[in-house]
Amino acid sequence: MRTWTAGLLALPLATALAVSALISDPESSAAEIFNPVARAGLVASTSLVLGLNLIPSLPGAPYPPPAIARRIRTWGTAASAGGLACALLVLATSVTKIDPRGLTPDSLISYVTTFTSGKALVGAAALTLSYIVVEAVRGPEKSGPPGTLGIMIALAAMVPTSLSGHVAHATYEFADVMVLGMIAHVFGAMCWVGGLAAIGVVGARDGDYLRKILPGFSVVAGVSSIAVLASGLLDGALVLISQPAGFAVLFQENYGRVLLAKTVALGLLLILGGRMRFVVITRIGEGRTASPLRWVLLELALMGVVFGLASVLSTNPPTG
Repeated sequence: MRTWTAGLLALPLATALAVSALISDPESSAAEIFNPVARAGLVASTSLVLGLNLIPSLPGAPYPPPAIARRIRTWGTAASAGGLACALLVLATSVTKIDPRGLTPDSLISYVTTFTSGKALVGAAALTLSYIVVEAVRGPEKSGPPGTLGIMIALAAMVPTSLSGHVAHATYEFADVMVLGMIAHVFGAMCWVGGLAAIGVVGARDGDYLRKILPGFSVVAGVSSIAVLASGLLDGALVLISQPAGFAVLFQENYGRVLLAKTVALGLLLILGGRMRFVVITRIGEGRTASPLRWVLLELALMGVVFGLASVLSTNPPTG
């Protein structure tokens, strides 16, 4: 089960790599292809950190027993380390993409001081590192994760990075609306995806505890899915409206095709989430046989595809 969990967490990277390579020009550099892969890793890592810290606060969920609490802390620290590595990789590939000098101290400093995205990535790296430091300072005697502090760190690391990507695709006319929409989109997606990934991590160890926390998570997932769907449709429409070609971009450019693929995947994800909420959890409540972990892993796999597509969108703006 550990191998399955690790494989599912790597799925956003694989999706981003495949789609990025597919839509890239033959002359694209390795940095241009691997940049969205590193972004997908950063999103997946910080979302898992948020989700793990969300578990003790789920509505009606009992506090995790010691063995589960230790597992949450271990995975949280590992995910933060992965997020730190991915943030630095995104920064390195971003510099290499635009600076003919390649990655040098001067080009790195120039990128960070010139571009908002550079400052956001440095902040993301610092925040993921701070999570590791917090866990080290707390010591092994603390049984549970940082909780609210961990959620704040993960969210603060991800929101500026996301804003510097997606919102940059819109004209100034829609920038204010898109900022608010993207904040809701990122927070909702992180709670939904990160929470489900955390559920998978916990459920792989303790099926009984999984059944106890699923009803509470379904409430969070329901609210988050509405926020993700509404804000995603709004921001996508504003990006298209801001282009001279308008909605024709959906069929004429790679950006539009990837956006359509993400929308379809998100629709399938909502169907799976609905089945989890209204069928699987109902069966658990009635004491009937159910296989919640199987559906959690299936939903998580599809979420990995959505995250990979989203990372490609953030680095491939429409041109028309």
